[in-house]
Order: sequence, then C-alpha cells, then structure tokens
Amino acid sequence: MEVPVVLIPTAATLHDEKLIAFYDRLQNIFADMDRKYGIAAEYYGFQCQGCQENCCRTRFYHHTYLEYLSIRRGFGNLDPLRQSAIRLKAEEVCRPTDLSDN
Repeated sequence: MEVPVVLIPTAATLHDEKLIAFYDRLQNIFADMDRKYGIAAEYYGFQCQGCQENCCRTRFYHHTYLEYLSIRRGFGNLDPLRQSAIRLKAEEVCRPTDLSDN
C-alpha cells in the first residue's frame, strides 16, 4: 500500500504567522486529546493486545482532515530512512485489514 504524497506546509514555507500559530495550537490540542484518551483508556482497561477482534481487524476513518495534515507534516520532517521504516511498518500493520476487506 502506497502512502499518497500530500504537500504539507512547513515552518520554512509558511509566511503567515497566524497559520504557524494555528498549527502550534492545534498540536497542543491533539497532545491534550491524546493524554486524556490515555487516561480514559487506562481507567476502562482499553489496551491493545493484538487480538483478532474488532479493533485489530477494522479500518477506522475517525481522524479529521486537520489531524491527517498534522501527521503528514510531521512525517515530512523525518529523515528519509525513518520515513522508509515507518512505511514498511505501516504496510505490515495494514496487511491484515487489507486482506479482510476482500
């Protein structure tokens, strides 16, 4: 599975300080959401065990476009070797879901 190439603005290409500030605030919001999800998941005992049930075999599309852009932006800032390693791992993780789609 090939990851689509999306051009994401970087700090070097963004000339609008308001947009840079927006991205920074957005990162803080996402980090806070992640922390709070972790607290709730721990409280309710939600832990990934690699099971063959719903979580591990269902493709979720629960992210927002802004979250997607944020991930792509961070990914674009990684060195090419790290990007390659992540792509290989993503293919490995997505393979069971791809197979269950057919």
